[in-house]
Amino acid sequence: MMHNRDLVAYIKPVSSRFSQAERVELLDLTGQITDIEANRFRLTIRFEALAGIFRMYLRTRAGAFDMATASIDMVRAPDGKRVPLGPWDLDHIHNVMALPMARVFVNGALKGGLWFGMPGPEEIAAGRLFADLGFEAINGQNELILELVERDRDRMGWDRIEFAEMRLDDRRCVALSPQSEERPRLFVTRQQAAERAELWSGRPEFQLLRASLLQEKLVLLTDNSQGTLSLAMIYYAITGDVEVGQRARAAVMELASAPTWSGRPDPLLMGGENDKGFRYASSILHSPGSIWARC
Repeated sequence: MMHNRDLVAYIKPVSSRFSQAERVELLDLTGQITDIEANRFRLTIRFEALAGIFRMYLRTRAGAFDMATASIDMVRAPDGKRVPLGPWDLDHIHNVMALPMARVFVNGALKGGLWFGMPGPEEIAAGRLFADLGFEAINGQNELILELVERDRDRMGWDRIEFAEMRLDDRRCVALSPQSEERPRLFVTRQQAAERAELWSGRPEFQLLRASLLQEKLVLLTDNSQGTLSLAMIYYAITGDVEVGQRARAAVMELASAPTWSGRPDPLLMGGENDKGFRYASSILHSPGSIWARC
């Protein structure tokens, strides 16, 4: 009992004479969640909760997944014969995920992509997949939706689930703050930024940097660029230059509304591009911090 104090739901498939053709019947055996809707490609769970972080683990039944669909044809040496090799998590040839993926919506907002974990020898032999995910709930009514991406719906479905469990997570959000006022470890203070701006403002290299940020296209750091957008935001955070700040904000808004930043065929590709807003806020906007309000 102590081991399962954090258990919120234990969901299993059930059979029913009243089931519709496209409907998947799932039941929470703990009785805590009663509103579960599912078909082959979309799973919706609605539940009451206190605000907090939750984790979920799900596993398919044995034989539910054809590992050959996650393999890539390779040329074998020395005979030159093409043979399937895999399974892979990422299809490096076509630059898409080799394992199935699902979009994750929490309370109506797309939070990212769930991809099934890389199977080990036992899972490969059994034809079984598993997946882990975490999400943050609010006080009151919550809705979690897992929607398989279109290209994976022929080889995966929520009717293949053996079980899914939801648990409370003991992690919590902690504010990042400097260790002291005199020597911050994570951030510079506003006063220090102003001092740097005053020190550098008269230097020709700094003026040349400003000119380039006002003329060049501001792009996110990728394999083929130097991340001029990040540089523009840091420049604005230090100097408060309105023109540079406005250009940076316009570029951020353009990225936030784009269907996918990379232009790759899979918008949920592993590597952090599965959630435009969250990834950008967490990995890029931490440097200038308040760019939204200041420009």
